[in-house]
Amino acid sequence: MSGPLGASQFMYSSGAANFYEYQIEQSVRFDRASGSYMNRTVGTPSNNKIGTYSMWLKKVINGVYVQLFFVYDGGGINLIFYDTDKLYSDIGSGSDGGSSTKVFRDTQTWSHLVVRVDTTQSANNDRVRVYENGTQLDGFTGTVGQNTVYKHNKSGNVLYFGHNTGATYNFDGYMAEVIFTDGQSYAPTQFGETKNGVWIPKDPSGTTFGNNGFHLKFANASSLGTDSSGNGNNFSVTNMGADHQTLQSPTFGS
Repeated sequence: MSGPLGASQFMYSSGAANFYEYQIEQSVRFDRASGSYMNRTVGTPSNNKIGTYSMWLKKVINGVYVQLFFVYDGGGINLIFYDTDKLYSDIGSGSDGGSSTKVFRDTQTWSHLVVRVDTTQSANNDRVRVYENGTQLDGFTGTVGQNTVYKHNKSGNVLYFGHNTGATYNFDGYMAEVIFTDGQSYAPTQFGETKNGVWIPKDPSGTTFGNNGFHLKFANASSLGTDSSGNGNNFSVTNMGADHQTLQSPTFGS
């Protein structure tokens, strides 16, 4: 097996706690019908050409555009699932992205995505690297110019989770353990590891967050956008009440 095991496979096993040495105890539910989303205005970056996203997610809908992250800066800068269920990422111009050759249609299990950006790299294919469950995805190659500004980390831009300001592409599904590092290009092994052939979460202690970095655990149901990195880079929430916190996660619940 190459992906994470469904939590229900371990939930009632006495070995569950031992298998998952690092526990993610909750997630947040994005509801497309009610238009739920999160946003914050980006501050002064440590480095607007280097950064890493790490997130666990579970889709619940296929065959439609599904927005993960979005900013608008002369065009929409996206991390989004297309209606073909391929993952698309662009970081600087609204047209410099690539899309995965893989399709994502599993609505039953969690996936770990890492988007690793370093546009200072001399090799085209090293400037944006996207991974699922620790494995680099094909399709994100040679499209981003050297020293392109990562507009998800550009001062003054508004960063949205689960929402596109120009279209009804709201995310429908679950997110857990969302991390952004400003100025650090981390491999997936900073956040996950393989155990018994399964990709599982790893304690991200030691992560350097930089000025705009954040760590969203969704642990406080009354304040779902609270940043746990120590930076205080909290998110505002829209149409997301305490009932949007769930016990589903990559390591707990079903």
